[in-house]
Amino acid sequence: MYNWLKKNIYKIIVLICIFNLIITFRMLWRDSIILYINDKNRDFILNILSEYTDTDISSIRKVAYVRRWTHGCIDIYDWFKKKDEILISEGMFTKGDVPKYIKENGYKEENIAKVLGTSSFIILIVIIIYKRKHKK
Repeated sequence: MYNWLKKNIYKIIVLICIFNLIITFRMLWRDSIILYINDKNRDFILNILSEYTDTDISSIRKVAYVRRWTHGCIDIYDWFKKKDEILISEGMFTKGDVPKYIKENGYKEENIAKVLGTSSFIILIVIIIYKRKHKK
């Protein structure tokens, strides 16, 4: 097992980088702002969103503000999948402005994609250069 891994480590890294580049293009296509739920903002987010959804939101990990064609949405994510989607209408949130809070404190998915894509691309270039020099 160890010899196989040692022999194919570069192929595995290249596959991971290519997979990361595919994820990067998907993230660049979606224009959203992601807010990861932590101890500071959990109570604020859960109190407001509990009024607008019937699903269990006690285990959510992130919320995303997504601008679609004609409206805005708040996507609620669990560990691995989207649990719910709330369409936003003007003046909808009375306890607090969740979209504004997400915009101010969240991360643009575009910025995350740029870092992921750039690092994967650099790793691919380094591996290609390394393999060409050691082939000779």
